[in-house]
Amino acid sequence: MALLYTQWYKLKPLLKNLIVKTLFIICSLLVSSIAFSQNSYKAIDGEEYFIGDTLTLGYGEPSASNKYAHIKYNLAENDTTQFFRSMPKIPNTQAVIKRIYTNQFGEVCFETISSRNYYYRIPVDRAINGGELKSKDKSFRTSNEAMYELTEAKKKLDLGLLTQSEYDSLLSELKKYIH
Repeated sequence: MALLYTQWYKLKPLLKNLIVKTLFIICSLLVSSIAFSQNSYKAIDGEEYFIGDTLTLGYGEPSASNKYAHIKYNLAENDTTQFFRSMPKIPNTQAVIKRIYTNQFGEVCFETISSRNYYYRIPVDRAINGGELKSKDKSFRTSNEAMYELTEAKKKLDLGLLTQSEYDSLLSELKKYIH
């Protein structure tokens, strides 16, 4: 009996240490999942996005590959056997926000599902700035969208379809988006 007590006395600090470490790991995992998942996000366009909102994909930056630079997709939800792939541009595709989280680089991302059952991972602010994700705010424009609109307005001015004052008004409105 004395031998059993001695062995227990030696094991007690080890078990206590193991229990404390296990509890620390569990608490860390719980805190990190709470800290990095959220129900809403106020994006760079000033709009607040919520889980369940429907998004619309845009045209994005012009590229030779005709793929989005920031939006990635996968065929199955939470499929860890495949990497998310570069996504071909499919403008005006609708996708519903399933999860809002912060990735390992500190960027807020949306995990979404489209009507085609593709799962997208979207770094929100980069996608909005690049025109890959259309803003809910219809007046918000990316730099490329503003430049395109201004170029079209200039053509209309040259053809006499716009007056100089209409063009100047549009120019002053669009300048804030061009960088």
